Amino acid sequence: MEVARPWREAEPDAVQTSIGLVRAENETELGFKVGGILERIGPEPGRHWGEGDRFDKDQVLAQLVQVDFVAERDSAAARRDLAESRLARAEQLRRDGAISPQEYDTLKAARDEAVAAFERARQAWMDSTLRAPFAGHVLALEAAVRRQHPSAVNTVQIGVVALLSPAVALATPFSLKWTAELVVALAITGVLASALAFAAMARVLLVLKAGETGVILAFEPVAAAVVSVLLGYEPVTTSMLFGGLLVVSGVALVAGSER
Repeated sequence: MEVARPWREAEPDAVQTSIGLVRAENETELGFKVGGILERIGPEPGRHWGEGDRFDKDQVLAQLVQVDFVAERDSAAARRDLAESRLARAEQLRRDGAISPQEYDTLKAARDEAVAAFERARQAWMDSTLRAPFAGHVLALEAAVRRQHPSAVNTVQIGVVALLSPAVALATPFSLKWTAELVVALAITGVLASALAFAAMARVLLVLKAGETGVILAFEPVAAAVVSVLLGYEPVTTSMLFGGLLVVSGVALVAGSER
C-alpha cells in the first residue's frame, strides 16, 4: 500500500521555470466604419476599459453619440413606409387602370430608393457601435495616454525631472561655476531637450501606437550618440558601436515579431 502525497512533495524537482512571451491566440484590429463623436469606450458608460477586464462576444466595446444615427434611421424608416404605402395604392390604381405604367414605375423606383436609404441609415447606426467579435480579456492598452490631456502628461514628466534632478545633483560631488556658456547650456537642456521634447512626445503619443512609440524611444540613445559624434564631442568607440548594434537588433526583432 502506497500513501498518496501531494504533487509538490512527491516531485519537488519537477517544476521548471521558463522565460517566454505570452501572446493572444486571436488578435484583430477594430475601428468605426463611420465618423462621429466618441461617447463611450468601456464596459459601461462613464468607465473606461482597464487591463485585465473581461468582455463577452458581441459586447459593446465603444460607441459613438447615437442621437444623429437614430434620428437618421427613424427618418429613413418613415420615408420607406410612406413610399411603400404609396406604391400599394398605386398597385390598386394600376389594376383599375387609373394610372399609367410610367407613373407606377416612378413610384416603384421611389420605393426602392427609400428602402435602400433606410438600409444605409440602419447600417450606419449599427456601425456606430463597436462590438467584440469574440470573448476575451484586455491584455494591454495602447490608448492610456489618450485619456489624459498632453499638457497634463507633460507637466507630470517635467515635474518628476525637476524633483529628481536636485537629489541626484546633491548626491554627486561637483564644483559649479556660473558662466554664460553654462546658462545657455542649461536653457537648451531645460527648454529644448526637456520641456519641448516632452511636449512633442505627449502630442505624438496621441496618434502613434504603443509599438511605434517604443521604437522611437529605443532609438533615442542611438540618435543622441550619432549627433554627438557628428558634432565632434565624442569619438566613435567599440562599445558605442556594439551598444548601437544591440539597440537596432532589438528593435528589428520586436518589429519583425509584430508583423
